[in-house]
Amino acid sequence: MLIDIVTLKLVLCIINILNLFILYIQYLSNKSYKGILYWITGFGFIAISQIITLKFIFPSNEYTSLFSDLFILTGFSIVSVGISKFVNSNFNSKNYVILVLSALSITVFTFFTQNLVVEKFLLSFFKSLICYHIVKNLLYCKLPSIQKTTNFIGILFFIYASVFLAQSVSILVNGISTNLDSPIFIVIYLFSIIVGIISTFGFTFLVNQRLIGERDKAEKNSQLIQYAVNNTSDAVYWVKKDGSFLELNNAACIILGYTYQELMQLKVPDIDPEYNHEVWPKHWEELKRKKSMTFNSSHLRKDGLIVPTEVNANYIFYNGDEINCAFVRDITERKKGEEKVNNLIEETISKNTRLQNFAHIVSHNIRSHSANFSGLLEIIKTAGTEEEKKTYFEYLNSSSIKLSETIDNLNEIITIQTNTQLPIEKVNLFDEIQKNIQSQMLNIEKLGIQIENNIKPDTFLNVVPAYFDSIVLNLITNAIKYKSDHKTPIVKISSLTDEKHTQLIIEDNGIGINLEKNGGKLFGMYNTFNGNSDAKGIGLFITKNQIEAMKGKIEVTSQLGVGTTFNVFFLNNF
Repeated sequence: MLIDIVTLKLVLCIINILNLFILYIQYLSNKSYKGILYWITGFGFIAISQIITLKFIFPSNEYTSLFSDLFILTGFSIVSVGISKFVNSNFNSKNYVILVLSALSITVFTFFTQNLVVEKFLLSFFKSLICYHIVKNLLYCKLPSIQKTTNFIGILFFIYASVFLAQSVSILVNGISTNLDSPIFIVIYLFSIIVGIISTFGFTFLVNQRLIGERDKAEKNSQLIQYAVNNTSDAVYWVKKDGSFLELNNAACIILGYTYQELMQLKVPDIDPEYNHEVWPKHWEELKRKKSMTFNSSHLRKDGLIVPTEVNANYIFYNGDEINCAFVRDITERKKGEEKVNNLIEETISKNTRLQNFAHIVSHNIRSHSANFSGLLEIIKTAGTEEEKKTYFEYLNSSSIKLSETIDNLNEIITIQTNTQLPIEKVNLFDEIQKNIQSQMLNIEKLGIQIENNIKPDTFLNVVPAYFDSIVLNLITNAIKYKSDHKTPIVKISSLTDEKHTQLIIEDNGIGINLEKNGGKLFGMYNTFNGNSDAKGIGLFITKNQIEAMKGKIEVTSQLGVGTTFNVFFLNNF
């Protein structure tokens, strides 16, 4: 025979040792693939089996063949496990437990019976089963990056399994051939050499292909994540411990109005005044302790505008670096919505309070007039003379007039509180004050009152003209009405303007008001304090309602014998 079986065994042994070396190198660089470790162990058992049969190290005896075959069976089983794990097949440990138990059973059976025919038959049969199992795992691999390679190796193992199956059939039919140069042994060793070569380079190629596939997948996932982060509406910052930026997305640039290069030169304290250089280290330690925090803050844009934000900060440790991955959302619209809701709640509460006060006023005053009418009518019924009846009818007529006035006042209040279609106009504050002063000039000159209009001529207000005229007139006439008789009456009118309000200030040196005693009732309906016969206690009540209808407010400071100052706040953007 031209082919020496010993030479084939030696070649196969060298190939398996080379396979072990290459797989070990591969394992050192890719320890995440547990399948490689199984391959190393499995091919190690196969190499030991071949070393035993070569008789170079271990002396030959009656058990040499038995141990050699047992190592081969164990090696094939472990290689099969490695392939199952590597190609992500459903790993069923029961199959391999059965194979191991079967191998042990063969060993025990052979040891006690010395029946080599049965042992060789079972060995070949089980090796064919293991190879078919390997074929199944390889052909059903679901990893696209290595599927073509696994299909090729799978076909090779299918032929290899078929050879082992043919050997088992041959043993069953013909018994054990003592001629080691017989065709079946030659074919087995030739295929073992081929499989060994394929294993040496094929498994290495499999690992590299999978690495390339996973790297490509990771790159695609990274690109997808980067694309998603860059195109999200929320700003994303990767912040280092010192507050500088490791990376940021497009939304961060848009929200803050900087270019990417400009932002990368800044630190958190430069864009968030609430976390300055003194506060930032404490914030970092708190985040490090809690790992994740969500809070509201404010960011400073490049143009100087303040943007309200909601920040979700996350502490992570990556590649030896401490990083804050922060997701920042512009909540300007949410704040506006919350402000609208709060204003609506305040307005509703205010209207409800006014409604309760109004109901109380109606109940009290109408009931008072009604009781007065009832009493007078009863008295008129029992009056003895026409003169008495005439007198009581005059009282009744007077009460009717007062009731009519009350109803008129209540109607005016209802009109103010329910009118939602207010005609708003822009008026010149200086001119409107001057007009009201002119309308009262007769009283002003008669009483010797000095009035100073200190408002700048270029001051304008957005108001309801009828309400504004009523407010100014009422406050000026009050200053005149409650003058002091012991000093020259002086009324000073001025204004102040800030970002939100324009403040109208009307100051007099009149008799003043005891605010400790009457401050809570000053703007109430029908409340009078100074004993003036013409005081009705309705003017300031209506004035306050008119001011509040225009979203403004009125404040008062006063001291008895010194004077009174009314401060009226009008919204600039009403």
